[in-house]
Amino acid sequence: TAENPDREQVELRAFDAYTGRLILGRGYVLRTTQHVEQASQRFCAGLMQELTGRSGFFTSELAFVRKTDADKDIYICTPQGRSLRSLVDLDGYCLSPAWSADGQQLAMSFVGQDRHEFVIWDRQNASIRRTTLPGNTIISPTFWPGQGWVVSVDPRKSPDIFTLNADLSLGQPLVEHWAIDISPHFDAQGEAMVFVSSRFGNPHI
Repeated sequence: TAENPDREQVELRAFDAYTGRLILGRGYVLRTTQHVEQASQRFCAGLMQELTGRSGFFTSELAFVRKTDADKDIYICTPQGRSLRSLVDLDGYCLSPAWSADGQQLAMSFVGQDRHEFVIWDRQNASIRRTTLPGNTIISPTFWPGQGWVVSVDPRKSPDIFTLNADLSLGQPLVEHWAIDISPHFDAQGEAMVFVSSRFGNPHI
């Protein structure tokens, strides 16, 4: 703008190609390259909201395992691959990252030099909590909507699926069986859980 040469004002509009109807119109003030990315994400989120009733994809972050020199660390980025950054850098292997329903926490299993740990990263203060659990392995944490964290551990030889208490201690078993039971995942309402089991000889859902 003439008043501020370091600031640009843009207007973005999306129209229905057949009717010419305005679907969405937004204005943005841009000062940095980061503002350009944020404006494009917000506009796409608004357009997706208008078309589908949901906007979460363009305002979400993906968490994934990335191999570094001798470790495996947790990185996050936007669905478009932007804003890539390291989230958790520990001396060992960070595996199976899982978001809480509100996106404020990220849980993972950590394989260190001599033990497995359950780790939670908190977005509010960028801190992490670490704890060991009974048994030798901690596998595939997931979030149970309305309830909290669930994880597969092996306090009785083969892995079973347990809830975790608020202090991250081991809670109640959800699945106990002589077979290997891992990789729990819940539907959005928290009413049904799928998991992988070896009780039929091979991995089955």
